[in-house]
Amino acid sequence: MQIICFNHKFIKKDELSFYDVERFRVADACFESMLYINGQIPLLAEHQNRLDQACKIFHFNSCIIPFDKILELLNRNGLADKMARVRLSIIRSSGNNYRPEGREAQLLLECSPLNEIFKPIQQLGVYSDLLKQNNTIASIKHSNALHYVLATQFAATNSYDDVLLKNTQKLYIEASSSNLFLIFEDKIYTPKNESGCVLGVCRNFLLNFLDARQVNVGDELLSSADEIFLSNGIQLIQSVKKYEEKELNSSRTDTIIQNIKTKLVL
Repeated sequence: MQIICFNHKFIKKDELSFYDVERFRVADACFESMLYINGQIPLLAEHQNRLDQACKIFHFNSCIIPFDKILELLNRNGLADKMARVRLSIIRSSGNNYRPEGREAQLLLECSPLNEIFKPIQQLGVYSDLLKQNNTIASIKHSNALHYVLATQFAATNSYDDVLLKNTQKLYIEASSSNLFLIFEDKIYTPKNESGCVLGVCRNFLLNFLDARQVNVGDELLSSADEIFLSNGIQLIQSVKKYEEKELNSSRTDTIIQNIKTKLVL
């Protein structure tokens, strides 16, 4: 039976009532998904920075990621010496339908085994049925994930591993759960902060580590790319083998992955 941690207490997952976290109904919650490997969360500081921003937007009291509780949770689930995905959800404690009440929030920690990181994307497509708005919540991880749910449903229906999303200006901004990077003529590009993309923790790390340039990514740049890779806090970097009908090289991306392993001691 899986063990979770709710408000710093360890319980069986099936003991958690829906009414304990009912503010999920109106997406009055934010979260962080974190990679646990070799006894550490490699991008913990970046996760904390983004969580701080999310708490400000939601008007939650500040929350420190409880690493000691994460370690105990992993141990109770037999994952302390393995690779795992850890999710921390911050849910408002009370409210009446759409009206939030107070700044108090509840903490929910969950973990699950992770078999692989740096897993390549074999086929990347584009999801254009919905366009993402650029607003104050576009950059954070919050519990209203409908856009991403529909995007991944489209990907599965059309035999894509993942799909790219566009903003209301029809610019490419991110994938369904990752940030977008392009390599063209030996330079590395990623969509601008202002594009409406989630400001991913791995993306933030890579901006400095790779000296990546923030640009508007339209059809011309995307179709001209020599290499494409995706980044997120769990898989870190994923090379893209094929975008629509175009076969892509991944030699530079493979080198970046090796450098990341060295930098983060993976």
